[in-house]
Formats: sequence, C-alpha cells, structure tokens
Amino acid sequence: MMKKRLLVETWGDFQKIPNLSELMPVEMSVACELRDKGLIESLLIKDGLKGAYIVYTETDKEKVAEILKKLPLYPYFEKIEYTLVDKTY
Repeated sequence: MMKKRLLVETWGDFQKIPNLSELMPVEMSVACELRDKGLIESLLIKDGLKGAYIVYTETDKEKVAEILKKLPLYPYFEKIEYTLVDKTY
C-alpha cells in the first residue's frame, strides 16, 4: 500500500552560519519533537551541511511551510522545494 508523503528539499550553506554550533542542537530538538508528533518521518542532512531532505507525513504544502518556519535554520534556507511522493515501503 502506497502512502503519500511530502518531500522537502532545502538548500543553504549552513557552515557559513556564525552561531551554527548553538543552533544545531535546537534544530535537532525541534525536528525530534516534530518526529515524535508523527509529522516528520525522516531527516537527512546533505553532505557538507548544504541543506537537507525532510520527509513529512503531512502532505499539505501550506501546513508544512508553516511547520518549517519553526526550525531555527529556516532563515538560512536559500531555497525550498516541495515534492509530493508515494512511499512504497
């Protein structure tokens, strides 16, 4: 059975963020909270901290866009792309 998911890809050079070492633990805490609420299924950080792939169980783009704004790194996202996908397993 296929399940709809919203794949969010973000871009940014997070290594250039001056207070990254302070923001990352907060970012991960917020992401874990969203995971525990069942909103995020997976979070994959791109090599070199150049962005992330986030798989949301919520498929409404507007709702996910609002959720993204809760992430401390959100202001540093240079680009965000949303793709509705079918999860097969």
